[in-house]
Amino acid sequence: MLYFGSDHGLITLKRDATLHPARNMDIGYQQLPESPELVDRLALELQRSTDHDRHFQQAPITCVTLCPLPGPAPRLADQLAEQTGMAVHELRVEDIVDVDPAVDRTQFPRCVLAIGAALRSDPAQL
Repeated sequence: MLYFGSDHGLITLKRDATLHPARNMDIGYQQLPESPELVDRLALELQRSTDHDRHFQQAPITCVTLCPLPGPAPRLADQLAEQTGMAVHELRVEDIVDVDPAVDRTQFPRCVLAIGAALRSDPAQL
């Protein structure tokens, strides 16, 4: 899963119920439209993250979910798919939770972390 804040990004990998190491990036959604070359760097970070599983004899990761972005990033999913060879699909909040038709959908990118936390079913252990 790829999540972008305004000035940072996060790659998280999950296989079944196991969360693998997350990777922080200094690429935020505000930078993507201004610097198309950052997509190349993002694709490289994504490939580095997924290569981790290959070192442990795991099947390769073939699908990436892109969290909603509050700003324009035309063709980001398509470009990442082309460069990584992985299927990249954009997360639609209404596919995972019931959403009242009156809700302003432009707010979804700001809510995705809270929605994910609310959907967590296993208790956190310290």
